[in-house]
Amino acid sequence: MSTTTLETPVEDIPAPGADLPAGPLAREALALAAFDHVVAHAGGYRARSGQREMAAHIAHTLSGVTPGDDAVASDAALPARGIAVVQAGTGVGKSAAYAATVIPLALAQQKRVIISTATVALQEQLIAKDLPALAATLPQPFSFALAKGRGRYVCRLKLDQLGGGDAASADLFDSDDAPADTSASGVAARAVASASAAARWQERGAQYTAWTDALDSGSWDGDRDRLDEPPDGSLWSPVAAERHTCTARHCPSYNSCSYYQARARLAQAQVIVVNHDLLLSTLGLHALPAPQDCYVVFDEAHHLGSVAQGQFTASMDLMRSHWLDKLPRAVDEVAGALDARPTSDVAQLARDLKTAQGELARLAMQRIGALPAWAQLTGRTHTSVRPERNMAQPERWGDASPIVDRFDGGLLPPGWTEVVAQMHANASALLKVFEALATQLKANARENPGDAARCARLYSRLGVLAPRLQSAQETATLWMQAPTDGQPPLAKWLEAGVQHGLVTLTAHACPLQPGSLLRNHLWNKVRAAVVTSASLTTCGNFDHFLHESGLAYDDAVATREVQSPFDHARQGRLVVVQTVADPKDVEAYTREMLASLMEDLREVKRGALVLFTSRAQMRQAQGLLERGEHAGLRDRVLVQGDASRTVLLRRHAGRVAEGTPSILFGLQSFGEGLDLPGELCEWVFITKLPFASPSDPVGQARADWLKAQGRDPFSELVVPATGARLLQWTGRALRSETDEAVVVCYDARLLRQSYGRRMLQGLPPYRLQRRVGGLLSDV
Repeated sequence: MSTTTLETPVEDIPAPGADLPAGPLAREALALAAFDHVVAHAGGYRARSGQREMAAHIAHTLSGVTPGDDAVASDAALPARGIAVVQAGTGVGKSAAYAATVIPLALAQQKRVIISTATVALQEQLIAKDLPALAATLPQPFSFALAKGRGRYVCRLKLDQLGGGDAASADLFDSDDAPADTSASGVAARAVASASAAARWQERGAQYTAWTDALDSGSWDGDRDRLDEPPDGSLWSPVAAERHTCTARHCPSYNSCSYYQARARLAQAQVIVVNHDLLLSTLGLHALPAPQDCYVVFDEAHHLGSVAQGQFTASMDLMRSHWLDKLPRAVDEVAGALDARPTSDVAQLARDLKTAQGELARLAMQRIGALPAWAQLTGRTHTSVRPERNMAQPERWGDASPIVDRFDGGLLPPGWTEVVAQMHANASALLKVFEALATQLKANARENPGDAARCARLYSRLGVLAPRLQSAQETATLWMQAPTDGQPPLAKWLEAGVQHGLVTLTAHACPLQPGSLLRNHLWNKVRAAVVTSASLTTCGNFDHFLHESGLAYDDAVATREVQSPFDHARQGRLVVVQTVADPKDVEAYTREMLASLMEDLREVKRGALVLFTSRAQMRQAQGLLERGEHAGLRDRVLVQGDASRTVLLRRHAGRVAEGTPSILFGLQSFGEGLDLPGELCEWVFITKLPFASPSDPVGQARADWLKAQGRDPFSELVVPATGARLLQWTGRALRSETDEAVVVCYDARLLRQSYGRRMLQGLPPYRLQRRVGGLLSDV
């Protein structure tokens, strides 16, 4: 795509509210003038050709688009939508390219900007560095804020109720289950557990009181992330400001509510930074500005497909049912306080739901128990564990990864649909009761402000139970959906395992195509957007990303690949090791690969990163470090999971600074987002091509459907997805124009197989070498 250089003096950039220059060319000039001004005047910025190329593409694509419901009607000559899709190689400086271009364009139209990311690290970079620098440089002032979900803020009402450490009050917010064993030993065990819980709640009460004091003194604003020590989930969850327990403006603590104070700040911000999960989960809920009224930037956009898949996945716990015993009592308490009488028999509905859940659990365990993997895990070929007597044998059953059992074609076995339908009917009926009582509580609080505190507490009583009812209803809804001819079926599966000696069993369902979800729920609302990442292309093109993100065949999309400024052939090498064993022979390959890895690790003088494709593989490597000739390497290695990521990276940096070799062992999450410049990462070792786990039920279901259509899932899905992960993994090597690093891949399929060569097409142009034995040769 050719780009015309357009110049506009910075003094001609209109202030917010002034008339925007007419015509796309004038708007494009405005956006580029703002970008050039920032590069010329902001501290720490310097001219980069790739960065300006990206800015020019964004300015050109968005210059003819005006966000807002009335935009199309007001100027029929302008396109209705514009979406700039940009792959920006490492080192381009993409955040400055889009921020310095989009924000001035939005300010001139009195529009807002939403910047959505996948990681906390990028959010922190934008809030702490990039946006302050931009705000200090642009002639138009603007404010910015970070949006967080409700659960990151404390609920003052809950905090006040639980601050005394009263276990009776805690029961309002505690829907956890205990095994309902009615035997003498079970009763005794529950008595001990009850005493222990009371003591635990007393300890928590002291912490809650301390948090209350901090709020009152102003030393804390109620944001979980601003506490000195991140609280444990079990401590935070009972006092989190969740939607289901919130009466909003009708709450007596509304004016001092940390969450709504943050919302008020967001309402004043012209630029809002958010994560993909929150943006997608709040569509239509008015928690954020409507996407159609804003300029929206999706950074780290390669995550959009997986985030959408997660947002529309439903699941329910089949083993924990004690909360259903509490439900009638909670409804009676609320209805009695309102002098209301539910139109349904709540106690009977709860019993029927519990019975149906128990029957579904029985059918599921009967099916799971017949699997060889279950026998291997538990030493039993079948199990008759019932939800109300879920007591496994801890001395025989250790914690283990769950066993996944998928229903082929999304078809449930005979007799299952009737049970699921009963669950759906009962959960739906109970939710109607909850909704009626909640509506009445809000009305009471509105009409009788003096009664608002009591109404809020009663609302919370129902709120802690409502999410479980919704999970049961949503999962049952998806499980009852039958496959439709020509349309992909839903993925439906069970997961069973053992945790702390107890059997776990959950039911899951989700749609197969994230692109369709995003097209129907997001892109049809977006008018002007930038979609960017360092890894949108895979195997040399955008096709896979566009399909997964719902942007394929969208006329509003304009793609651009901006190359990294790094000289990869000079700064880095990609060495592919030829092993004797084929990677498909897992045992022989792993043995040979680890032997080579151990020898290579001896060459590390400063920082290195080893990326494993499975935890079992990483454990085998750790085992070699504990004994024999490789034991001397153990003190150099830091293993993911041994401490938090932040602590591991701090230790790693400290060792390298002291001149000591330091080697990080990690899995997929370490293959993306780690920024280890210079000496912190001079080697990246890739133990195997990062194919997705074959046990992934959604991936399996998608593959089966493509096969049924006469298509090749390996070529369409597996290879592009693996190529995208490989691009991320190799991207850990070079982080600046002065870095030098070597990437070692032990999987020779990268050179030997045609699909491996497809993946190579999507990687930066490193100097490519093959290693056979100890001999290196250029490829």
